[in-house]
Amino acid sequence: MRDYVFAPSARDDLQAITSYLRDAAGAEVARAVVFRIRDRCSLLAETAGTLGAAREDILAELRSLPIPPYVLFFRYGDVSVEIVRILHGRRDINRIFDEDE
Repeated sequence: MRDYVFAPSARDDLQAITSYLRDAAGAEVARAVVFRIRDRCSLLAETAGTLGAAREDILAELRSLPIPPYVLFFRYGDVSVEIVRILHGRRDINRIFDEDE
């Protein structure tokens, strides 16, 4: 079984999501959403190579998995799954990835 690792930008995304939800909806909601995101990351690691839609239009070897209202962007590696970004689905994803380059 592979493990998953957060890229620095994904770690920042998760922190921003947590802070926003804690302020907007409370700590319990924030914990539940973070748990759901981490659960999907674990699922990606367990079933490496089989989940997610290819998003090579954005970045080489990039895949995405919806976790409504968020989208998890990741890459399968030899020994781990790299979580690249965690973005709200209504954001301009192409622009965000262009800014990251």
